[in-house]
Amino acid sequence: MRAIIYIGNGTQLAEGNAEFCTFIAEIKKKRPEMIQELGFLNMSYPTIEIACEKAIAIGADELIIVPVFLFSATNIKYEIPKILNSLTRKHPDITIKMTKTFGFDPEIIALAKEKNTTNQYQFHKIKSCLARWARK
Repeated sequence: MRAIIYIGNGTQLAEGNAEFCTFIAEIKKKRPEMIQELGFLNMSYPTIEIACEKAIAIGADELIIVPVFLFSATNIKYEIPKILNSLTRKHPDITIKMTKTFGFDPEIIALAKEKNTTNQYQFHKIKSCLARWARK
């Protein structure tokens, strides 16, 4: 059974982690997978390892790791793969794949340009972008 594991950077600020959880909750609604977990790379709970182990315990035999980052950096190129390699050694019968980051996307650029009068992003447009991304 396939599981989706959404990865956020994590922060010491509870509000930031709560925003990420809300963001992921919206994406989960658009996906058909029964097993969808989230994990954090740094400073927050649950960790990537805990999220993956939970999915495996529920019955996942394939983990699709979705780093919810705009661009690739050290954490995407080295830190997350190191964690996933450790999980692969521990669970050699589990298939683990990682998707690309959001990267350069004209729709994201357009969203950044469209701010409302209070200088915040228009939530409905972001949800639309998320829905499109979740279908990929």
